[in-house]
Amino acid sequence: MKPIDMGDRRELFCDTVLWQTVGNAFFQLHRPQMQEIALRRDTVADNRLTSYYNILFDGKKYAMYYTAHGFDKMCGKWPHQHICRAESIDGIHWAKPSYGIYEFMGSKENNIIYLFDDDILDNFCAFYDTNPACPENEKYKAVAERVINDKQVLNGLVSADGIHWNDLGTVLTDGAFDTLNTCYYDEQAGEYRAFVRSWERHEQGGTLGESGEDEQVQPDAKRCRTIVTATSKDFRHWTGVTPLDYGASPCYQMYANNISPYFRAPHIFLGFPTRYYERMWCVNFEKMAYPEKRRERIKWFQSERTGTAISDGLFMTSRDGVHFIRHDDMPIFPGGIEGDGNWIYGDAYPAHGMVVSPSPRVGEPDEISMFVPDNKENALRRCTLRLDGFISLHTGMQPQTLLSHPLTFTGERLEFNFTSTAAGGFTVQIEDEQGNPIPGYTLAECDEIFGDSVSRTVTWGSRQGLSDLAGRVIRIRIYAWETDFYSFCFCKA
Repeated sequence: MKPIDMGDRRELFCDTVLWQTVGNAFFQLHRPQMQEIALRRDTVADNRLTSYYNILFDGKKYAMYYTAHGFDKMCGKWPHQHICRAESIDGIHWAKPSYGIYEFMGSKENNIIYLFDDDILDNFCAFYDTNPACPENEKYKAVAERVINDKQVLNGLVSADGIHWNDLGTVLTDGAFDTLNTCYYDEQAGEYRAFVRSWERHEQGGTLGESGEDEQVQPDAKRCRTIVTATSKDFRHWTGVTPLDYGASPCYQMYANNISPYFRAPHIFLGFPTRYYERMWCVNFEKMAYPEKRRERIKWFQSERTGTAISDGLFMTSRDGVHFIRHDDMPIFPGGIEGDGNWIYGDAYPAHGMVVSPSPRVGEPDEISMFVPDNKENALRRCTLRLDGFISLHTGMQPQTLLSHPLTFTGERLEFNFTSTAAGGFTVQIEDEQGNPIPGYTLAECDEIFGDSVSRTVTWGSRQGLSDLAGRVIRIRIYAWETDFYSFCFCKA
């Protein structure tokens, strides 16, 4: 096997690509912890229904875009579907500026930044373009669903300020698009990449929670909602779509995809797709919380699936944007304890995008903030987890040995993001390509590591620098017990 060139990049413990063996260690998913309400539906422009939140950072401030819409049967007369924008400096406190662009309900005092008078505008996903060749008047880009001649298409948009937008016309036609379709510039590949909703056909019984041609639950259905990807060199002309491959995972229906490169390890794609599961009305729905509200939803929408379909948020990772490891048995955004507004169609749709936010405890490292709808509160709630903390490789009470494949690096010290129990810990050994311990870097010489840190440097007595090994083919051997590993890197000094 050719040695893996790690350089000084961060690697997540999310797969076994770098590891020859991990013993009996196993991957453990970690759910974000719910925090305060970040944004409420409390203005004329967004006080009905909202969906498909997405966040970008342009180097100065965060901008959050979302669709505001209503349905006559539920909300009274609603003139348009439209796109609203909120802003934040710290990603925690959000404001809704009045942009004065579009008139709505007789006034331009609102935060609407895009709408069509006579067309569906179901979703809109914006990003800040980091392509070095991008013109200044196109630094903000977006994709939005349109319905033209009764056909769903995806249009491209550009903006100089993220507020005033110009429509480039249709850029993708192969898909369904009625969800949050994501797009960004892939700095690793030097191209634009989009992930969009589509349909997948299959043999009868090949999926779980499937849909018929009329998009209603049907036990003998032969198609399901799925995610496909496409790339472009100029944002205007795109390749054909490629379906995502989940290996041996069941063919569950996937709605919103929430896929993007992880900002601390951009060679790794993280996805938070919404699993959509069709069920038929049964006795259990009568036993769940607020069954009368389920019946009301069915009556409002005149569709049984609006009261019986259920969604939750999954987690998945990829190194090429096509082949994903998806964790189905432990949703990262579950429905939660039954209550008003959860365990329903549209539940657990996280906002696309992350925010680096300060810890509420002074002197502790930054956290990652994500955002999920709180349907009972008509709001968006912030949730947090540690840096790189989505998934870990867990070693139990019985000590385990992790051994890497041969690799090279360019950094100067070895750093781990980990947590152990009070009785847990680990030591590290650096070996040559043949597996021989390198003197000065053995398990016996390594200082035992325990505690909870996002950036602990490994030391071997007075030795912590590794510059003498940079460029040399090595292996990493870790001896660990009662420890969770999140990430590691050969960092610069």
